[in-house]
Amino acid sequence: MTDVQLHEPGACPGGCEEIKTVEQRLDDGAIRMANIEASLTQFGEKLDAHTRMSAETNSTVSEVLEILHAGKGFFKVLGYIATAIKWTAAFAAPVIALIYTIKTGGKP
Repeated sequence: MTDVQLHEPGACPGGCEEIKTVEQRLDDGAIRMANIEASLTQFGEKLDAHTRMSAETNSTVSEVLEILHAGKGFFKVLGYIATAIKWTAAFAAPVIALIYTIKTGGKP
């Protein structure tokens, strides 16, 4: 075992280099811990900002999706109307031609 001398803190007669080294390491560790805490605080602030931006982006995307869904419905209805016009024209054209032929006797 080593011989340990008891003395008042800070009253080292010169043989306490180990204590100074440990104190320096503790001070360095405290500085590092303060830097880590500051970094975590900055990270938290950035994370909050990104969360807000994500929420804004989500609301914008949902608005765009609503517009696209409305457009999809519009074009679906427009397709139904076009189909109705096509079939009406397909049946009406021969009827109109027949009526024209009957009225004019087939002369242009």
